[in-house]
Amino acid sequence: MDFTEGRRRQYERLMKEKPGFTNSEPSEEEERPPRKQAPSMDTVPKKPECKRSRGGLTMEQEKRMAGDYEIYHALPVGRIEVILGIDATNPEKPYLVCYCDQNNLFGIDQYYGAEGYADYLQAMREFTKLMQWEIEKLQAERSALPEPMGSVPSAHCLPIKGEDELNGKLIVIRPERLRPEFRTADHQVVWVTGGFGASGNSRGRAVFAMRLYSGDECRYNREDLLGFLKPEHTPTWAAEKLALLQAEKQQKPRMRDEAR
Repeated sequence: MDFTEGRRRQYERLMKEKPGFTNSEPSEEEERPPRKQAPSMDTVPKKPECKRSRGGLTMEQEKRMAGDYEIYHALPVGRIEVILGIDATNPEKPYLVCYCDQNNLFGIDQYYGAEGYADYLQAMREFTKLMQWEIEKLQAERSALPEPMGSVPSAHCLPIKGEDELNGKLIVIRPERLRPEFRTADHQVVWVTGGFGASGNSRGRAVFAMRLYSGDECRYNREDLLGFLKPEHTPTWAAEKLALLQAEKQQKPRMRDEAR
């Protein structure tokens, strides 16, 4: 087994062990996300805020660090970032290659699968290997889809009003709120399951949902939603999965009554 294959297996094991979580931050008045919530790393991360100083605009976080290593390259691909860090004070292994995600309750950076290198070109070779592997995984996911899926246009949606109830409805996520590789219908179309933001005229923002295609749980803010998916524009695969979901929902109360 070569070194890259070993890193792949380590990565797969770590990803299975990590609990899922979306990287949108809930407000103080909103409830905590469910424990078994799948990662929403397909969401576009927020840009760091800028603060004005006497010398002009400065970034709130000028340096991003992974331990003692300053992040030199950080490329998001799929549900993670591939990281290359540099520590000029480390005489033996000044270069670091690892993974990063925010797959935790507080949405903070977590670095793992790290390996140090003495040579920059060797580190870059490993960096590009990991990038290529993630790209291949995304291509495999797309190849497994039953049909080609593009982005859901706004013309296929009904606008969401402030008083609208979202629970139990098919909703479309704004494509600009997703990473470019996830701006397709299988990631956009969700079934709303709860959250303060799902209620009409609510002060809350959090909307908990399930991606209709994959069944993954996720969390978005109400402003991330494009609109209600029009019935006449509901894809065949979405209609079939929605029918199964509704049948399961109706069957659960019957099973409870029979158990009594």
